Amino acid sequence: MLLNHAIDDADILSSKQKVVLKIICESDYPVSSITIEKSLKVTRQAVYLTLKALLDRDFILRKKERIFLYYPNKLKLLELIERYKFTISKR
Repeated sequence: MLLNHAIDDADILSSKQKVVLKIICESDYPVSSITIEKSLKVTRQAVYLTLKALLDRDFILRKKERIFLYYPNKLKLLELIERYKFTISKR
């Protein structure tokens, strides 16, 4: 999938951010931090810090439905894909 390659190739994301972003992007529905925490078997604090960084950089968005749910920011991901296409065209 092109998006996964774009995420993997992005030098602007840390390895943890890449993993969390992929989990959010691969889900058909918005994802809770608890789901990410269980999936990665990491602490709540580690997940929170990674989600905060992705939110601050506009890679993901969140909404509140009893708990916060996270979903991809499609415009930012399209930008990431375009950046990836440009990068591979220069190789």
